[in-house]
Amino acid sequence: MAYGLPIIGMLLGAGGGYLLHGFLSHAGVSASAAIEPLWLPSRDLFSATGFVFGLAGGLIAWDRRKHSINPGLAKIGGKLL
Repeated sequence: MAYGLPIIGMLLGAGGGYLLHGFLSHAGVSASAAIEPLWLPSRDLFSATGFVFGLAGGLIAWDRRKHSINPGLAKIGGKLL
């Protein structure tokens, strides 16, 4: 859990940022060629930002999961299972 949730968050965040850039870059394009597409920073910046937010989300999810376990039920004889 300590490695899995942050890694999954990082991958999903980076992929989400990549896809969001593609969606936003095509949002300004219409049938008319006279309309200029939206100016956006590079796709790498979107991916890196998504990576950071995904890492933070994965760490928060891991922390919540860790604290959701009832320590009173997980102890037998003073030792954690």
